[in-house]
Amino acid sequence: MLESAVGWLAGIALDLLLNFVVVWLIMDLIGLVMELFSRLFLGKSRGLFLSPTYNTIRWNLEKRKRQEIAERARKIRPIRRPAPPPVQTAAAKVIALRTKTKQRKDGWPETRYTVGFQLSDSGEVWLSVSKEQHASLAEGDAGLLVFQGKLFRSFQKYGEGTGGR
Repeated sequence: MLESAVGWLAGIALDLLLNFVVVWLIMDLIGLVMELFSRLFLGKSRGLFLSPTYNTIRWNLEKRKRQEIAERARKIRPIRRPAPPPVQTAAAKVIALRTKTKQRKDGWPETRYTVGFQLSDSGEVWLSVSKEQHASLAEGDAGLLVFQGKLFRSFQKYGEGTGGR
């Protein structure tokens, strides 16, 4: 009697397992067909009807791709920016003031203000300045110019707190 009960339970378990496998395969087949349909007629995968097997394969491929991208990122050396130029201070004279206005893409005008300085060592430098700084300068003004590369820092006219040179 016990052997027949065990055999009966084993038969039911085997039957349930076979039913599960068949249902799994049918779901898988339906998912693959729906995926193919969405790619053919809708243009791309919608991810709605994916089968469990297709999801597993896709996840593994994406995981491999993520690992490859991470490996490539590890091999990239950080970008080393050059050291900023030193801050320079020089006696200078304003030789020219210029404005340039151009139309931006959004339709608004954009004005750039530049000033040309004649340095004491007979060099010349052109720097962008703010509208207020541009308005406070005039050709022929002499003073102490502080700049860093192409970046304007300050211009102190002689007679404005520098001892009246």
